[in-house]
Amino acid sequence: MSQSEFINALGLKSKSAVSMWENEEIYKCPLRKTSLDIAKLANVFVSYVLSESEEKNPKLTAKDDLEQVMIDIRSKNSDKQKELIEMIKQLVKIAGD
Repeated sequence: MSQSEFINALGLKSKSAVSMWENEEIYKCPLRKTSLDIAKLANVFVSYVLSESEEKNPKLTAKDDLEQVMIDIRSKNSDKQKELIEMIKQLVKIAGD
C-alpha cells in the first residue's frame, strides 16, 4: 500500500503527519482513534503502532475492540451515550460471571 493509499484509507488529509510518524517524531504521534485505525488497517496491535511492543500479532485484542466501542460511544450525543451505556450494563448483567 502506498503512503497516499494509506492516508486515504485512514481519512487523513496530511502526508506530513504520516512522514513524522515514520520518522518516529514522538511528539507528533497519532491520536488514539487514529492509532486504532492504523492497527486495524495494518492488522497489528495498537501497542506495535505506538512502538510499545515489537510484537505485530495480527489479532486485535479485546482491549482494542473495547477501545473502539468507547470511541464510538463518545462520538454520540449525551442522551445516546447514556442509552448505549445502559444497554452495555444490561448485556454485562445478562452475561453474568
